[in-house]
Amino acid sequence: MRIAVDVVRCRPASSIYRGASFPQWVSQSEVARYDNRTRETDIGIKRPSQLRPNDDSSHTFGLPPGKALTAPDSPRIALVTGGTRGIGTEIARGLVREGIIVHLTGRDGEKAVGVAAELARETGGAVTGHELEVTDGEAAQILVDEIRAQHGRIDVLVNNAAVELDLEGSALKADLDGVRIMLETNLIAPWRLIQLVAPGMLDHGYGRIVNVTTGLAQFERMADRRRDDHYPGHAGYRISKAALNALTALVAGELRDSSVLVNASDPGYCRTEMGAPFAPFSASEGAEVTIHLATIDENGPTAGWFFQRLPKTW
Repeated sequence: MRIAVDVVRCRPASSIYRGASFPQWVSQSEVARYDNRTRETDIGIKRPSQLRPNDDSSHTFGLPPGKALTAPDSPRIALVTGGTRGIGTEIARGLVREGIIVHLTGRDGEKAVGVAAELARETGGAVTGHELEVTDGEAAQILVDEIRAQHGRIDVLVNNAAVELDLEGSALKADLDGVRIMLETNLIAPWRLIQLVAPGMLDHGYGRIVNVTTGLAQFERMADRRRDDHYPGHAGYRISKAALNALTALVAGELRDSSVLVNASDPGYCRTEMGAPFAPFSASEGAEVTIHLATIDENGPTAGWFFQRLPKTW
């Protein structure tokens, strides 16, 4: 039984990213779309659950039971955490539409199975739902082993699951117990999954790792009250996501000479259940940058942070 997080909250932002310098792989049409604004995405509050290792709640839809796909020309295999609602579901949907076999996770195992079934019916693709608590290292290892046993590999990892516990918290007054929980979920859990899947990606000569982060983690915003309408809130969350950004850069640097590309994505301010009806982006629009980074070819970027496919400064 696997467990994950499944709530997405999007919030507005007013920071400005100016003087962007876009690499050659960014098309002129994409540059034209960019309005030099960064909008931020927060991930909603998640609650702990228990692992029941002998209770198999994962179900694959659209693929016969026990069917392993390991041939070089077989579909890619993706693991998406926090995939049972909002942007996480849209990421899973988009990857399935790209012909990728998707394993999505959610804290509520029944919901994960239900979302997987719905996506399979809608797309005709192969989707598996798992219950996963991302902070449970044993459960994460079991899940990765199961996927490898079924398919022989994991090609794509999307670390979307996260928790936010300090909407109003300042750095000077932060509840450090809550900060510890956020660091465990938003940094250590993605780090662990990267450690579990990256060696296999190297062995098979292909890998895409995308860490879903937030513009609230942008360093140039944090110290400038005049540019930051969220100041002084979200301190622990922002630090945990800034650390995730650092992890993205470090892992990408270590893997730079390989075929494993590692990037961070910023979905933006979205119209989701935990967002707002007046937000400028739908959940599917927020998911698009992550889908893009998860499916880029060998000439795509690595060690970058992207909003609407365009680079941001750390």
